[in-house]
Amino acid sequence: MAKLRADIPKDSSKWNGGFEIGFNAAQATFSNNWKSGGTNNLNVLSYVNAKGQYTSGKHSWENNYNQLYGMIKNQGEMMRKSQDLLLFTSDYNYVIAPKLQAFAGITFQTQAYRGYDFDTDSAGRTIKTLISGFLSPGQLIEAIGLKYTPVKFWWLKLGLGATRQTFVLNQRIYAETGKELISNVARGKKIINEAGLQLQSELSTDLRPNIRITARYLGFGPFHYLEGGFDSRLDLMVTARLTKYLSTNFTAIAILDKNQDKNWQMSQVFGVGLAYKR
Repeated sequence: MAKLRADIPKDSSKWNGGFEIGFNAAQATFSNNWKSGGTNNLNVLSYVNAKGQYTSGKHSWENNYNQLYGMIKNQGEMMRKSQDLLLFTSDYNYVIAPKLQAFAGITFQTQAYRGYDFDTDSAGRTIKTLISGFLSPGQLIEAIGLKYTPVKFWWLKLGLGATRQTFVLNQRIYAETGKELISNVARGKKIINEAGLQLQSELSTDLRPNIRITARYLGFGPFHYLEGGFDSRLDLMVTARLTKYLSTNFTAIAILDKNQDKNWQMSQVFGVGLAYKR
């Protein structure tokens, strides 16, 4: 048998990845004579996180999928959404230095279900106003740039050339809210295009063998309004595994989108539930 030449490298191509699914619930009940205040409520949250990466030499193709959906029911109120996120990223990377890569990729973000604003009329009846839905609004960003990975659990990406499409496909939202502009998309239009800079970062590590923290940032600054700063979304999830399938989760979201509100929008959920990871 002929010997392998020493200058022929072994095949380094490989797939790796994993996924995690979970369901959390939190509930509070108070007796009729409870004097300290409080409202009976039920809060449920489900999530899916999946990752797949193919590596071959200096080349890699990385895909991430994150879905988050939660609902809350307060006594005397209708069931309503508390969380709703669909986020998918796909990147091609090429190593140009030990900690530096060139990348080209897409980021897709929206919500899965319709969202409503709830109010009460003079007769005490609940009024629902449609304010969001699938791709209403939604965003697709294409970017090329550089990815810096100083340590295994943290990376930073700068999209030097990026375009963003913002969608509002459900025109009924304009009619129900009376708005002429939603996420900078004018009534009668369904999509706008913008060029700008993209900034992304993710930190994901185990604080202890059973406690994992994941923080993710996504920002986009349009060239025509860079002085106004970046539209930003920050997601934080802390998971503490109590047993093989039982865990507690804390999820927080902060959004700064000047086309929606000039101030930060904040949301947080804490719960105990079931989780499966592979």
